[in-house]
Amino acid sequence: LKQHLEGRFLLWYTRQSQKQIKRRVLLGGVPDSSESQVTPEVVDDSEDDSVEWLAYWKPNITINLIADFTQYPNTGIPPNIAPHLNVDPITGNYYPTIYFNEFWLLRDKLIALNETVTELTLNLEVGPISMTKWQLFM
Repeated sequence: LKQHLEGRFLLWYTRQSQKQIKRRVLLGGVPDSSESQVTPEVVDDSEDDSVEWLAYWKPNITINLIADFTQYPNTGIPPNIAPHLNVDPITGNYYPTIYFNEFWLLRDKLIALNETVTELTLNLEVGPISMTKWQLFM
């Protein structure tokens, strides 16, 4: 997973392409054609110079405001939280932390964008999240 960042917000990311291959069931009986499973396999494109870009729509956006009322001294910010705080260099104050939660946005929920797509839905959820839960998501 390669991320391209501008400031603190994730704009877009790339992943290796996958191809679908059939897997045989080694344990149990002989499966019929309806029971055969297709699983993705990562394709090594080091030999091929062509790059295929696919655009996907994320149908859910979850924006969480971190509920943290701790007053950290300038030198006492925990190292796991420090990169996510937006500190004013003059006053030493910091803005509330906003987290774009994509933890439950699974790959199978993404919608491929192509010529056949005419209308898309977007579910926007805004709410608080505790500091402990946020640290579990990171």
